[in-house]
Amino acid sequence: MSRFARTISPITRQTEYVPTDAPTPVVCNCTFDVRWMGLLAGALFILAGCQRGESPPGTSAAAPPPPKAPPAPAAGEISQDQRQYAMFTHLSALAGVLIPIPCANILGPLIMWQIKKNDMPFVDDQGKEAVNFQITVAIAVLVCVVLMFVLIGMLLLPIVGIAALVFTIIAGVKANNGEAYRYPMTIRLI
Repeated sequence: MSRFARTISPITRQTEYVPTDAPTPVVCNCTFDVRWMGLLAGALFILAGCQRGESPPGTSAAAPPPPKAPPAPAAGEISQDQRQYAMFTHLSALAGVLIPIPCANILGPLIMWQIKKNDMPFVDDQGKEAVNFQITVAIAVLVCVVLMFVLIGMLLLPIVGIAALVFTIIAGVKANNGEAYRYPMTIRLI
C-alpha cells in the first residue's frame, strides 16, 4: 500500500494527493496564466535540460539523483536528443518572424548548429541544411524586394514566405522522425 502526501499544485493551486513514491514535480514560480504554463514549462525544460524530478538550475531544492543514462544508440541509429535538437535547429528559423532583425531567420539555425555540430552528427547535417535553406530564402526575399519596383515582387514575396514556412515545418517534422531532410531549391553554400 503506497502512502500519499498532500500537496498544493503550483499550476492549479488546488490540493492534490500525490503518492510518496512518485517523482517530485518541478516547481515553477511563474505567475502566468494557466493556459501558458504547459507551453512555457516545455520550453523551459528544453532550455534548462531538466529531467523529470530535477529542479531547474539556480534553485536550492535538493533533487533526487538523475536516472541512469539511456543506452547509447546502435550504430546508424539516431538518438532522441539528436532528433530533437535537429528539429529545433530547423524550427528556430521561425524566430525570424518574431525578431525584427534583418536575416534573423538565419541566426536561429546558425546558433543551434554551431552549438551542437561537434557533439551530434545528425544535428551537424541538418544544421547545415537549415542554414543553407535560410540563406537561400534571404536571397529570394532580397530579389523580391528589388522586383517590387516592377510590381512582380509583390506577388512573389508572399509565395516565398509561405513556401519557406511550409518547408521549414516539414523539415522539423522529418528531423524529429530521424530522417535526413533535404530542402528543395536550396543553394548549398556550407
